Amino acid sequence: MTQQPLSGRHIAVLLGGPSSERKVSLVSGAECADALERLGAKVTRIDAGPDIAQVLTAAKPDLVFNALHGEWGEDGCVQGVLETLKLPYTHSGVLASALAMDKAKAKAVLAAAGVTVPGGGLFNRHDVARDHVLPPPYVVKPNAEGSSVGVFIVKEGANRPPEEVGAPSWTFGEEVMVEPYIRGLELAVAVMGEANGPRALAVTDIRASTGFYDYEAKYSEGGSIHVLPAPIPDGVRDRAMRMAELAHTALGCRSVTRSDLRYDDINDILVLLEVNTQPGMTPTSLAPEQAAHVGIPFDHLVLWIVEDAYARRNAGGPPKPRRPRAEAPVSPSKGRAAPRGAQPAAKLHAAKGVGLSPTVALSVAGAALGLGLVVMLATGHRAERIGAAMAHSVDGAFASAGFKLKTVHIRGASATAQADILKASGLYLDQPTLGMDLAGVRQRVQGVGWVKDVQVVRMLPDTVLISVQERPALAVWQNQGRMKVIDAEGRVINEADPARFPQLPLVVGQGADQAAGLILPAVASRPRLRDRLEALVRVDDRRWDLRLKDGSLIQLPAIDEESALIQLDQLDQRQRILDMGFARIDLRDPEMVAVRPRDAALPGQPAANGA
Repeated sequence: MTQQPLSGRHIAVLLGGPSSERKVSLVSGAECADALERLGAKVTRIDAGPDIAQVLTAAKPDLVFNALHGEWGEDGCVQGVLETLKLPYTHSGVLASALAMDKAKAKAVLAAAGVTVPGGGLFNRHDVARDHVLPPPYVVKPNAEGSSVGVFIVKEGANRPPEEVGAPSWTFGEEVMVEPYIRGLELAVAVMGEANGPRALAVTDIRASTGFYDYEAKYSEGGSIHVLPAPIPDGVRDRAMRMAELAHTALGCRSVTRSDLRYDDINDILVLLEVNTQPGMTPTSLAPEQAAHVGIPFDHLVLWIVEDAYARRNAGGPPKPRRPRAEAPVSPSKGRAAPRGAQPAAKLHAAKGVGLSPTVALSVAGAALGLGLVVMLATGHRAERIGAAMAHSVDGAFASAGFKLKTVHIRGASATAQADILKASGLYLDQPTLGMDLAGVRQRVQGVGWVKDVQVVRMLPDTVLISVQERPALAVWQNQGRMKVIDAEGRVINEADPARFPQLPLVVGQGADQAAGLILPAVASRPRLRDRLEALVRVDDRRWDLRLKDGSLIQLPAIDEESALIQLDQLDQRQRILDMGFARIDLRDPEMVAVRPRDAALPGQPAANGA
């Protein structure tokens, strides 16, 4: 009689659990447990609860098959407990699980590796429920849930935002991910993390009966149709498979993952939405279907998952994931090529590959998340309520993996403004980059007088790029004995020292700051006048007097300054009057130009009466 491949093995299957995906986990776990028994293993089925550590210690399995889904089953928490108990287990480890479950952090890492991901970002759920934070159509989803739980699609032309997100019954966290809706095909790619590199199996086109591939469509009989292989061009299929392999590697995943993608066939844009480190193992699940499509029956897939976990244990620990291929480093001043349709982060650092999950990071993160799980199970609270101490520990784990600030690039700012911008940013050396409050950095930099607009982007693992639209210094404004630098809109640039801008024109008086933006371009376009100008004096906040360096005065009208300056141009062209010296030229009356010379009237030009 042929010995079964897992004879003599004792495997604990974790299933169920307290998450919103408990039902599908029970089905996945039962399917896998049945397969393991057919393969000859002794199976202990454990419905994971608060006493999971004690139950596992008492059961003494050789290996743990993780069939949990959702919160603390695939977010790194259970993985942290298993690391602490020194029990080998299937699927991805602590850091990869935590990253993949956190959509915002996963998108940052994937963009850094060159994967095209959607735009959008994190928003407070009450803000999302109150008003449109993006132009419809857009998608709202929890930042840390799987199986499309809690997802809303706000259709084009919608008048109201999804008010359910702000309801007291919402249990999926205070922050939600909001992304532009990408029309087109829903695609999925399963990946097996083999020893010689990840292997994408196939591409499935998912057609939901309701039009949206939500929880019910995924796991209900007849909820969706899986077209395998997807009827897409070969080039698109290859791109999807390579993208899924790259995402698997970039996040440091192992064993089986499933990447969900959208393909806009009109604009030829392929975008990766997320990576699932615990893909479903139910009769309607995608990964088993794709495995069968390429000749791997369900029991063989389960056997491969187990053997992969045993191989890592026998090798003395999880191998470091391969670093994704990357282009040669590019100088920040030269820019980088961007994948089509990527969010701004990808445009800025698409060429930079990131290697993740070194052993030291797994150890630290495993301990931190393991401790967090113990606290969570003891209190009955959700993972995000464990507290700031755990968040700090996880940030430390990421920092130990190289995710800490080394360089800040400031673009679009003059040398004078850069020091003020860097100081205002609050950034500091070795600051953890993944937990960085980019919105806070942007708000602080936006408060700098030099800055009109700003974008702040992480370039993982260790760089932040601050791109600013600077307010050019227009003039020095003197009022009530004080000197300040202003921009074209009359805003004061408090950080600018007027003494450092002797080349700027001087405007004087109440209201001169607000009116300077209109008169100065007109003066600057007249070099003969501009080069002789000492100051522009605002009179009664109605009109301008132009004081020249030789003491001459040119009086402009309150209305239609340009016509008056044209009159001055004509006079200067005929008589070179700006070279002759005069006490005053009065241009306030459009019907007459009155000139008062210093000593006598100019030939052919009467002196101004009463001037």
